[in-house]
Amino acid sequence: MHAHSAAHADPTLIQARVPQFNSSFNQNPWGIAVDSGGHVWAAEPQCDPNVGNVPICTNAIPTGILEYSSSGFNSNSSPMQKLQEPQGYSSPFFLVFDSKGDLWFTEPATNAIGEYDTMGNWNQWSVTTSGASPFDLTFDQFGHLWFTELSANKIGE
Repeated sequence: MHAHSAAHADPTLIQARVPQFNSSFNQNPWGIAVDSGGHVWAAEPQCDPNVGNVPICTNAIPTGILEYSSSGFNSNSSPMQKLQEPQGYSSPFFLVFDSKGDLWFTEPATNAIGEYDTMGNWNQWSVTTSGASPFDLTFDQFGHLWFTELSANKIGE
């Protein structure tokens, strides 16, 4: 019997505060991903799709993605980069890297999937199912992007 690799993980927790993109709203980090260089990226949608004590997701609130260095990460760490999404993008929730190092993310509020490529370009594609609210996403071994459609009770490729 083989032990799961998580059994060998270091249980030491180190936490750092996430900065605000807009001073009108609290920090609200969601998805997190690690790139091939060991940098940690976190989505900050500044809203909650389940509504609660934070604003309902819209594309009117400045949102973005933060990049941290995992080297020397501690409770006082600040982001290396604070990427604010361009006009027309909204509320990134979950993140994943493809094999080329491009960062992909879901945007439930605008029913889209976005990409931030290694050259610093932003790209966005609408999901074909109206009102689907794409949520989580991943790549398979062939490089195909898969995602959940929260409000449509579907998965997509």
